[in-house]
Amino acid sequence: MAYLPLKSTSSTLDVSQADHSHQLVLAGKAGWLTQPILTQIAALPADIASRILLPGYVPDADKAALISGATALLYPSLYEGFGFPVLEGQACGVPVLCAQNSSMPEVAGAGALLVRAERVEEISGGIMRLLRDAGLRQQLAAAGRANVARFTWEGAATQVLAALREVAGSRQ
Repeated sequence: MAYLPLKSTSSTLDVSQADHSHQLVLAGKAGWLTQPILTQIAALPADIASRILLPGYVPDADKAALISGATALLYPSLYEGFGFPVLEGQACGVPVLCAQNSSMPEVAGAGALLVRAERVEEISGGIMRLLRDAGLRQQLAAAGRANVARFTWEGAATQVLAALREVAGSRQ
């Protein structure tokens, strides 16, 4: 697993040194705590705010196309039940940055750059590393493709069946 240790010095992101040739796509329906994010975007200089796209909910049929066109999938979630978006990015051959908490390190395997989701500097530093380092992007994309192969419906069914047989055997 790739973990990005950076010193925390501030709770704000300095966008003045950022590479503005990319767009940030914040996909998904509006939910809990969306308004503070929208307020932050509105407070950005117009040239930066115009590079942030908010397509809203993306149907499953369109997800792979959206993800496949990305330079990286960024998923610094504070809490995650399983981490399907991480696997979706890996299945599309896209390098992934995700949080080191919850289930994500186990789900991501060696195919993600891990950051502490509560540390803005780590997230921004990880993003900049991914944007600037083509070798790292290629390494994470390859590791991600290998990692996602661990997760199949057949494998899940086999594990569930084994658990059911174990429980049934212990009751006899």
